[in-house]
Amino acid sequence: MRTEFGELYLVILCDSNREFTQPMVAPYKRANDKLLEVLAIHMFQKGVTTAEIAHSIKHMYSHHCTPQTFSNMTKVISEEVEALQNRTLHA
Repeated sequence: MRTEFGELYLVILCDSNREFTQPMVAPYKRANDKLLEVLAIHMFQKGVTTAEIAHSIKHMYSHHCTPQTFSNMTKVISEEVEALQNRTLHA
C-alpha cells in the first residue's frame, strides 16, 4: 500500500477457514467506541497534554475532538483514581 509517507507493507492474518477477523473493530462497525477513550487515557498517563492528544487523534483517525473533550475524560478518571486512593482499607 502506498501512503504519503512511503510504502506500507501489510500482513493480513487469516484463520484456518481463510477468514479474516480482527479484534479492534466489531463487525459492521466503523470504529471501536472505546478505542479513542482508552488511547487518550494512556497518552494522558504518559504526560501528553490534552491539546496534543486532540491533535494526535485528529491526525491518526481523522476524528476531530476538542482538547476540552479529553480534559473531561481525564477528569473523570482522575476522580476515580483519587477515590480509590482515599478508600479505607480493612485489615
